Amino acid sequence: MHEPTVPAIDKMHRIFLLLMRYDQGFTLTEVIKELELSKATAFRMLTHLAALGYLEYENSSSRYSLGPILISLGNHAKNRIDLKVTAHSFLIELANEVEETVKLSIYRDDTIFVLDSIESPKRMRIVVDQGAYFPPHIGAAGKLLLANQEQTVLEEYLNGTLESYTEYTYTDPVRLREVLTKIKEDNISFDHEEESLGIKAIASPVLDELGNVIGAVSIPYLAHVYDDKKEKELIDILSRYTATISSAIGYRGEKIDE
Repeated sequence: MHEPTVPAIDKMHRIFLLLMRYDQGFTLTEVIKELELSKATAFRMLTHLAALGYLEYENSSSRYSLGPILISLGNHAKNRIDLKVTAHSFLIELANEVEETVKLSIYRDDTIFVLDSIESPKRMRIVVDQGAYFPPHIGAAGKLLLANQEQTVLEEYLNGTLESYTEYTYTDPVRLREVLTKIKEDNISFDHEEESLGIKAIASPVLDELGNVIGAVSIPYLAHVYDDKKEKELIDILSRYTATISSAIGYRGEKIDE
């Protein structure tokens, strides 16, 4: 059984597919011919998509091409795919070296998503499924990624409800803001049993070629296993790997303002 279609969306879908065939963009006449649309319908849709930023119209050539919205969406998708592919082998090495579960997380729409997860080689291990999601104010990766959001995004989140998961969860926005400020300064984040009792974690950022934080690699571990010395060793190893992943993505050691 076929799902019912939405005519306007179906037409937009066909227009976007044309962009893959016309590298230099297309004209109104080409859209009318290729998609068998009336001139009025084609003109109305192309004009509206251009006004919204999905297409860009060039007066001199009368051609429509990729607009800033589609370019931005494409870059987001590319970064997400490239990040996982680039980081995966390093995450395996890291998990084997520290003998703990390792995960790679990203921030999307006030939610932390686990993009990749490598389980510890030990028989007794913490398991975090790829695709799992968490609120940003709990956990090491969550707080690190939240700390590096734009100020408007950060303030909007802090003004919302901060749900408690354990007695150690940060639910006071003033205190959480202080913690996030320190995380951003130190480039390291900790989870002191804020999501689950008995489980701690550390997280370090992954940077893109411009020096922006695009992900966080974290290591959850049983709280009673690590003393301060072992935790420091874990931080050093994790930081070394996230620096290597960032370098592989294109980071060269300094933040570049766009």
